[in-house]
Amino acid sequence: MNEEENGSGGQEVTAQKQITIIKRVRSKDYRDIFVWGVYGGERLDYFEVVIQSYGVNAAESQDDENQDQNRVVGEVKDEISLKMTPRIAKIIHNWLGEHVKSWEEVYGKIDV
Repeated sequence: MNEEENGSGGQEVTAQKQITIIKRVRSKDYRDIFVWGVYGGERLDYFEVVIQSYGVNAAESQDDENQDQNRVVGEVKDEISLKMTPRIAKIIHNWLGEHVKSWEEVYGKIDV
């Protein structure tokens, strides 16, 4: 804060603006995950969603004990739990809704 003398002999206090800079950086642990499914729920003060991926377990699909060439072992893996405030959950909801709507306008309705 700056203090300056005003005309009456007193001190005038003026606040300086604080500038906040937020930089976007990528985590060293960043990775792409093709989402297979989600589950979770809401609490009083936060929402939680667990992101799942799907992959083939090649080792189990072709293990020595199983000679069946048509056997494929798939795995659904819980990748990460995301916890967020209700405000952030609403922002994500709106963002996804807008993108799903524009996708359907180009490619057609998504059936679930």
